Amino acid sequence: MHESMWMFVRGGEALWLVRRHVPPLLTVLGPGTQRQEYGGYLDAELTLIQARVETDLRSAGWALESVSPDRREGFDRRSLDRGGDRRRTGRDR
Repeated sequence: MHESMWMFVRGGEALWLVRRHVPPLLTVLGPGTQRQEYGGYLDAELTLIQARVETDLRSAGWALESVSPDRREGFDRRSLDRGGDRRRTGRDR
């Protein structure tokens, strides 16, 4: 079962959004013992619901603290030497 988790914090409280992809399910855990589940939706619909939940949390003063798993892989391309200044100028057109 593939899951992703987002932890939000506000003051001394924490809550988690847990997203399961097969079958699609979004669970909001917290704060405290509160629990809310969103199931029975297509994955794309659940993505929209999750975006709305995240927007509502930020509006209520919650801040994203961490994401798990961190799905970035490989090396950081920003650290590569690219051979000088590659910005475009008006002469490049």
